[in-house]
Amino acid sequence: LAETLGGGAATMALAPLPPRGGGGGGMLFYGHRGASSICPENTEASIRGAFALGADGVEVDIQATKDKQVIVLHDDTLQRTALPWAPGVGEMDCEPYEHLVASPVGSLCFNDVQAVDIGSWKAPEYHAERVVSLKKAFHILREYPGKGILVEVKGGDTSIVPLLREVVEQAQVQPSLVHWIGFDLETMALVKEAFPEFLVFHICQIANCRTPEEASAFI
Repeated sequence: LAETLGGGAATMALAPLPPRGGGGGGMLFYGHRGASSICPENTEASIRGAFALGADGVEVDIQATKDKQVIVLHDDTLQRTALPWAPGVGEMDCEPYEHLVASPVGSLCFNDVQAVDIGSWKAPEYHAERVVSLKKAFHILREYPGKGILVEVKGGDTSIVPLLREVVEQAQVQPSLVHWIGFDLETMALVKEAFPEFLVFHICQIANCRTPEEASAFI
C-alpha cells in the first residue's frame, strides 16, 4: 500500500497488512490513489479497498470542474482511465464521447464527468465506478474512524484553494485526519494560509533545489 520510492506505482499485497503497534511513532501505510494496484485508481472502490486491506489512509489527487466541483482525479482529462468507446458506451455516439474524455475536466461540468465509466479498464466488475467528488471521499473517510487522507493539490492550480475551503466546511472533516500535499511551493503556501489548522506538506527533493539556502530550508 505504500508508494514505491523512485516509481509512480503503488505496491500492494493481496492480504491485509500485518498489525502495527500503537502509541504513535510507527510507520503509517497510505494507499497511493487508494488500493490502486487491484482497484481503479482514485475511485470509491479504491478508497474502500485500501481501508479493507488495513491501510492507515489513502492518497488522492484532485482537479476542479467547470462548475467548481472538486473531484478526485489524477489526470486533467478522463482519457487514460475512461472505458474506450463502443456501441452503448456512455449512451452517446463515438465522436462526442471521445471529445468528452479528451477534454480537460476544467472545461466540463460535474455531471458530464460522472457520465463516464472509469472502472472497467481495470476489471469488468468495476463498470459502475464513476469519478467521485472530494466531498464524497471525505464522507467515506468518516465511515472508517481513525483513517486518514493525503490530498495532493496540483502545482500552480491556485484557483482551487478557495473551493477546498468550501468542501472542508461542508464535509466537517477533522484537521488531524486530512493532510494536504503538493510539489509547488507557492500553491502549498496558499493552502497553508487557507488551512492553518491542517498539516500541509511541500514535496521536494533536495537535489532539485536551486541554491544552498533553498536546500537548507528542507533539512
